[in-house]
Amino acid sequence: MDNVLVSSYKNESAVFGVVFGTLLIGACFLTRPTYFGERFNILGSILIFTIGMFVIVVPSLRKDDFHHTIPIAISNIWLWAFLAVHSFVNGVSSPYPLYTVINIALTSFGAGAAFSSRVVHDSFFKLLRLLLALFGLSSLITFIMSIGVSINSLYLFNIPSPTYVDTGDLYFPFTLAYDLKDYGFVVFPRALVFFREPGIAQAFYCWAIATTPKVDTPLSASTFILLIVGLASTQSTIGFGLLGVTLALRGILLVRQSRFQMIVSAIALLFAAAMLAKFAIEDEQVGFASKADNDSYFDRKIGIDNGIKTFLDNPFGIGIYSSSRAIGVSDGINLIASLGAIGVPGLFFTAINWYVSIVYASNKKAKLIAILPFIITYITSQPIGDAPFYCIILFYTAYGDKNLHSMKSTM
Repeated sequence: MDNVLVSSYKNESAVFGVVFGTLLIGACFLTRPTYFGERFNILGSILIFTIGMFVIVVPSLRKDDFHHTIPIAISNIWLWAFLAVHSFVNGVSSPYPLYTVINIALTSFGAGAAFSSRVVHDSFFKLLRLLLALFGLSSLITFIMSIGVSINSLYLFNIPSPTYVDTGDLYFPFTLAYDLKDYGFVVFPRALVFFREPGIAQAFYCWAIATTPKVDTPLSASTFILLIVGLASTQSTIGFGLLGVTLALRGILLVRQSRFQMIVSAIALLFAAAMLAKFAIEDEQVGFASKADNDSYFDRKIGIDNGIKTFLDNPFGIGIYSSSRAIGVSDGINLIASLGAIGVPGLFFTAINWYVSIVYASNKKAKLIAILPFIITYITSQPIGDAPFYCIILFYTAYGDKNLHSMKSTM
């Protein structure tokens, strides 16, 4: 009788895990840096907080992992509370620092509560990987069909964005496009994957590729391949380089092998990573070489130049959201460009935020590899630091032993 009750309890817990995990994914895609987050950011954060509170009160969900989640939540909130106060002290009158603190606090408290249940944590991140794989499948279907027919015949409708005028075209079956790239033999959409920009989507794909457990079944193998296809569909310059780095680190550090095998794997994988990085730099279609004369390149260059100049003049920073006073329109285009705003103290607390996220993970090595694409993306190309969905990723706890391919979790 006791065994029956335990089994029933576990089944109920698993069902609640899937339900809450699904609801959390829906809420996350209403927050920044997703496509819908530009309109519904605060709503998404409120929903994440509400879902987290519901998880707390469900008796069949064990909440044993507050020791993982609470420090990360506090670190997220502390960082943005400091940046808001720092901005206020520097005379910035914009309401956005306070708005950001509220968003991050709601998201972090909600995620900290929800992911205190390992079942919810594992369900959420597993479902997120599957969703990204489905978006990869959509892009693959769009690509194959666009070879035989005009891309215009696959157009469904436009989903307008409040910040980007020429984006949001949806192509069959559900490929949301940033723009179109003409490769001569085919015109193909740069997939947004329902994020604000392809350069953001690639970081989520790199995370998913890095955290996919053992690839030993047709389903797991197809999912893994579709994740790589999804990353390629973003046609993001930095994404190709990060894919090589992610695969190399995953293979070298997370797969159990002999010393000789590790050396051989390191040489082979680092060579592959170098080739992908070379492609990302030199390719004239999607590499940095293709951006040397477009707005994306000049925005980053101007932002970085202005940010560094302001940082050198004001090492302690002049406050976030202060572009109208001193730095220029691109001061927040990445972390380097933000240096003039956040200064040395802001950079220090940002590093502490990453450190806490890694230290309080179950598998620190796996966690570092998992969030490294976001760190590199934030530093070099995208302003994701104040995005609630990015903060959610920092809660990924990397359960399991040192071999990622033998994860002992509810996944």
